[in-house]
Amino acid sequence: EEIGWRIVIPQNWRIIQREKTEELQSKGQKAIAESTGQEFDTSESRHLVGFQKDQFNFFQSTSEPFEEEYEGAWEENNLALRDVLIQTCRDQGIKVEASEIETEDIGGLEFHKCSFRILSPDGDLIMNVIMYSRLINGFDFGVNINYNNEELGREMLEAWRSSEFDL
Repeated sequence: EEIGWRIVIPQNWRIIQREKTEELQSKGQKAIAESTGQEFDTSESRHLVGFQKDQFNFFQSTSEPFEEEYEGAWEENNLALRDVLIQTCRDQGIKVEASEIETEDIGGLEFHKCSFRILSPDGDLIMNVIMYSRLINGFDFGVNINYNNEELGREMLEAWRSSEFDL
């Protein structure tokens, strides 16, 4: 409601229960803390909606209050998060290729977009990750699309790109 977002979940996808999302987030936070030596406070992070086909093909969205203390603070934070995620993967021995941050129009709003390819030690694709983010009404709104099946990835992207925002 606070960001005015609507999405239609594709048919035959399972809603991810909040407990499962929180469990995955906790694992990610531990890996980041081990890599950076820093703890991140996500107590105000709100899980909006998540859906999946299986453990490798899923969609997650979150919002978190973000007070921009100076112009460009959100963009700096977004870039730093990208770099932390790349370094955390590498510290875990995971090969990762990441794009620069680009922009894409979703529902009439410009979002930051960063794509990652997670690779096996032999260079085979394990998973694609596309992260979208935008500051909306004082909230850092993020969407993660994770897939290893191109058709399922297209389904999630189609649902996301059909999102509507009432601001």
